[in-house]
Amino acid sequence: MSTCGTCWREFPAGWQSRQQHMDATGHNPPDFECDTCDRYFGNQHAVNQHMTDVDHWAESSGSDEPEFECDDWRLAIDTACAAFTWYLIHEPFLSQI
Repeated sequence: MSTCGTCWREFPAGWQSRQQHMDATGHNPPDFECDTCDRYFGNQHAVNQHMTDVDHWAESSGSDEPEFECDDWRLAIDTACAAFTWYLIHEPFLSQI
């Protein structure tokens, strides 16, 4: 059962009905809510303990690829590709220098 963190109204139909209520009223979810289930707690430590106890931490993508917070990696890839392309084009002439 989902609960509104502002008026504490309970929504037996689940999170979608709570979300509709919050959108309509400007209310918010409870401050310390589990990311996976609809349980909420008095503080962040209690949420973390619950999530550890019942393995409710979000699954990672399983990828070894680093997660980037900005688009700087695109510039690095573009730069590396441009340098490699330049080398492929000019490599035959480099030996003549």
